[in-house]
Amino acid sequence: QSAALTLTGVGYVPLLSPDSPIPSEAHPSDHLPVSARLMLRSHWAQVEEDARQWLACISGTTTVRPLSPDALRLAFTYFDKDANGVVSPVQLEAGMQTLGFPGLDTHFVRQALREARCVEGSGLARGDHSWAMDLDQFVGVYTHCIKRSSSAMARQLEKAFSTFDLT
Repeated sequence: QSAALTLTGVGYVPLLSPDSPIPSEAHPSDHLPVSARLMLRSHWAQVEEDARQWLACISGTTTVRPLSPDALRLAFTYFDKDANGVVSPVQLEAGMQTLGFPGLDTHFVRQALREARCVEGSGLARGDHSWAMDLDQFVGVYTHCIKRSSSAMARQLEKAFSTFDLT
């Protein structure tokens, strides 16, 4: 689903059966008839959803929709409320609460930044409470986490298909 669209409803879909296959006189196309109502999301709703997807990726709790470079930049601006080019722990915690991640704290994000080796030049490297995350670190930790989750999914697929491998 596009980040810019929200599914608001599904319309009537005719019942198909072996007795009434398509294409037919009523349905001349061989494509399955689909009816849906979509609504464009506001720009801010898209930014908020991109920020939520970033947090979901970092937390590793859910499957995420991959974010484009532009979406990552906009997600960063969601947390960088004062537009100074860095996200502080206070800004990050406020965003996590608003987006529905109350159990996630900045310590978890700091650990993810360390694992992604995105700590050079920040208070994060010293482990103090004055650290802040810039856009490069924000993108770096996301990239690290998305690669980690992608390789985990690939391993799961390989395991699932090995069950059917008859060679």
